[in-house]
Amino acid sequence: MNGNGIVGNVASGAHGAVNKATQAAHHAVDSAAGAAAPAAEWIGAKADAARAMPERLVKDGRAVVENHPWAVAGVALAVGLLVGRILR
Repeated sequence: MNGNGIVGNVASGAHGAVNKATQAAHHAVDSAAGAAAPAAEWIGAKADAARAMPERLVKDGRAVVENHPWAVAGVALAVGLLVGRILR
């Protein structure tokens, strides 16, 4: 038996196994990246909406005060009286 032939066969088999493992790893990474992309886009959209929320609340609050100043003053007075009684 030739020692070089056995080593060559083992090396050839190992090379094939490494290639299969590399292909499987690439496939797994590609699949994970494909699944993560929509989630990342969704998170980005929600983050943008969350950053815009304080500005929207201030704008909406300002509109309510401008359109109904007496109602806002009455609600503020009622809340103040209620909190005052609770804390007594």
